[in-house]
Amino acid sequence: MKPTRHRYARRRAAGLIVPLVLGLLAAWLHPHFDALERDTWDQRFARRGAVPASAGTVVLVEIDEKTASYAPWANEPMVMWGPHFAAALRHLKAAGARVVGIDCFPRISTQALAEKLGQPLPWDQEYAQALAEFGNYVFVAIRDGSSWVKPADQLLFANAPRSEIDNLGVANFREGRAGDTDATVRAFKPLWEVAVDGSEPILMPSFAVRLAERYLGQPAQVVGPREIRLGDRRLRLHRDGTLLINYVGPTRTLPRFSFCDIAEGRLPPDFSFQDKIVLIGESYAGMQDLHLTPFSRGAPADQQHTPGVEVWGNAVATILDRPCLSATEVSTGRALLLVLALVTGALFLGVHWAVGAVVCLLAMLAWDAAGHWLFRTQHYLLLTAVPVRLIGGNYALIMLYRYLTEEREKRQIKRLWGRYLNPAMVEHVLQHPEDQGLGGKRAAVTVLFSDIRGFTSLSERLAPGEVVQLLNEYLSAMSAVVVAHGGIVDKYVGDAIMALWGVPKPVPDGPERAVRTALEMIARLETLNARWQAESRPALKIGVGINTGIAVFGHIGSEHKMDLTVIGDTVNVASRLEGMTKEFQVPILITEATRQALPEGRFAIRALPAAAVRGRDEAVSLYAVDGLAEDRRENACERECSGG
Repeated sequence: MKPTRHRYARRRAAGLIVPLVLGLLAAWLHPHFDALERDTWDQRFARRGAVPASAGTVVLVEIDEKTASYAPWANEPMVMWGPHFAAALRHLKAAGARVVGIDCFPRISTQALAEKLGQPLPWDQEYAQALAEFGNYVFVAIRDGSSWVKPADQLLFANAPRSEIDNLGVANFREGRAGDTDATVRAFKPLWEVAVDGSEPILMPSFAVRLAERYLGQPAQVVGPREIRLGDRRLRLHRDGTLLINYVGPTRTLPRFSFCDIAEGRLPPDFSFQDKIVLIGESYAGMQDLHLTPFSRGAPADQQHTPGVEVWGNAVATILDRPCLSATEVSTGRALLLVLALVTGALFLGVHWAVGAVVCLLAMLAWDAAGHWLFRTQHYLLLTAVPVRLIGGNYALIMLYRYLTEEREKRQIKRLWGRYLNPAMVEHVLQHPEDQGLGGKRAAVTVLFSDIRGFTSLSERLAPGEVVQLLNEYLSAMSAVVVAHGGIVDKYVGDAIMALWGVPKPVPDGPERAVRTALEMIARLETLNARWQAESRPALKIGVGINTGIAVFGHIGSEHKMDLTVIGDTVNVASRLEGMTKEFQVPILITEATRQALPEGRFAIRALPAAAVRGRDEAVSLYAVDGLAEDRRENACERECSGG
């Protein structure tokens, strides 16, 4: 590899320190940004929308607005609804329901109330009998610190087919955890340690796991530090020990019916309760058991909160009907972030800032899209919040690094070498630092050579200071003409000028531009001569040779000194033509290749005898350019008019 490419590679390698440090920092800190990551989970649920739930296992029977305002029960407090619950249980059993989960927490004991009043209160006796008949039911209990709160009415469990504890499931979704300040329920703790009546703590299933156990007829088993087996299903837990809820949709997505209709025997004719898990709970206005879910953000005001019974319904559906969700592990996330930082960093180091901005935006969108695709198809929650921000931050820091190093270096090179080289050549070097070694490529070019006739003898008659002043004025004026016509002043060889069209970028109309440049150089020199003669300074004459063809463009020279220029037969012929203008006594000579590339009828061109050119075996067809065709027609018209 050439030395310049070594320097280029070293600069890029040094730049990789920026994304490496950023990647290491992101990898170390990303577990602390769980709140941001959970927000992206919500967005994935919202974009996925609801999934069909009619064929699922879970059905809701809600004590809703219709039930709360049901006229026949209007004057009955809910503590007296034991017969209604009993009727609902019997109707559900008759309809084939397999399990009933009761998410209503009776804190008032009718048995204790009867003892205080000294008279029998039969409200819950029928309820207890119906529970015993149904058999497969679960009540909620609440974890409170290290103890637990269970339903107060012991009468309900008097005839239970199982022990009281086996009919309970913990109704807490999670323990207090930093970062969940928005209280959105995205997961639940499947197993709890609770102390029953002062005894040693035992593992009690959550409400959802207990219902699933009853449905499958098998207990949940812990088979690893983060895995539970329930029947033939293995439930992979999140790193905080919770099971992520794969919601079927926003509130009111699960099948639901009014409690009063079920209790009164008005079962829907087009829906089967056969082998269903039926959750009975409250959903009327004013209740306290309301929660935010991933679908809450952006939902209408009346659909932002979901009743607890419906959240538990989604939890049970996650266990039995829905694929379990998994999220990126910390170790995997750290590896992803480090690789992502290095890959995007290397990419941003090698492209223009505008291209980098587009790539950055596309990479962020692609990562976000990948997260949504994996969620929809694989039920996998790809780490998204930190990676997307990492890509944007990486781009910003890389561009800052480049501004402080490479861009500063470029500005210095432009200021320094712009005084010696054409700005287009300097820009080419800056944009292609990897191509600064010796070598070149073929390109279609038009080459112009101009030279002052008799300058050597003229310089001998003038003082050195006068020669330099005269030459500087001449070269400045001629160079300005070249640049004005889109050409590149390649070099000055004494009093000669070499100009190019076609490199470093193609110029389709290069031949026309070169001929117009030559004509304007002649005209500009006449203006200079008039001023110099008025100042008692010598007048100058020049010859211009132009040729068009293929040349080699690149860095020519040695490892110690190089020149970014063009070489080849096309260049040599143009140089020879400039010298032949003196022999043919014309100011501008062009070749056949240049003449054919000019627009028809735009210039006044005369064919000259073909002549041998040094270095060429065959004679070269030559043409003199006398001016623009329209100028020649005007001059001819003036002569005819004056002669008439």
